[in-house]
Amino acid sequence: MAYTGLKYMVAAKLDESAAEDAYTGGTVIGRSISANVTVESAEGSLFSEDELEAYITKVTGASITIGTSDLKQTVRAFLLGHTLTGSLLKYKNTDIAPYVGHGFYGEATTGEGVSYIAVWLYKVRFKDPVIESETKNDSISFKTPSIAGKAIYNRTGELLDLNRFETESEAVAWLNGLAGITE
Repeated sequence: MAYTGLKYMVAAKLDESAAEDAYTGGTVIGRSISANVTVESAEGSLFSEDELEAYITKVTGASITIGTSDLKQTVRAFLLGHTLTGSLLKYKNTDIAPYVGHGFYGEATTGEGVSYIAVWLYKVRFKDPVIESETKNDSISFKTPSIAGKAIYNRTGELLDLNRFETESEAVAWLNGLAGITE
């Protein structure tokens, strides 16, 4: 399968106060440029009698880095727990980034044709991005924001879902349903 596109990054705050997890305040993060999800694992080997007797791996979480064409102040406040007053985004030492659910979808091509693969990470905490700029010179160079985070298991042991759809509208509807976004 070849991934040939990326669209519709969304996030919603994770509410763990009820009997079942819920997501609130779903929002579109921004226009998608990149998404990199790396599933992480711990591993162990048992050697006996001078040979490998057993090998175990266990998924421990995932790291994620996403890039957008613009990371608006409202989205930064939403994802990072900072205070936004008008156009002023205030970082304070008491700010704590909330856990969010996060998803996106992309086009995938196989021998059977085109489909759309949507990803949903159940419990992600993002960290403040690097603020990067450089002076103009004789060639145009774009600097676009990226933000990284860590995905961990939710309380029912779910880390992420991959879902395959025949149409983009089905992928968007699935993500909207998870994030609580109503159109």
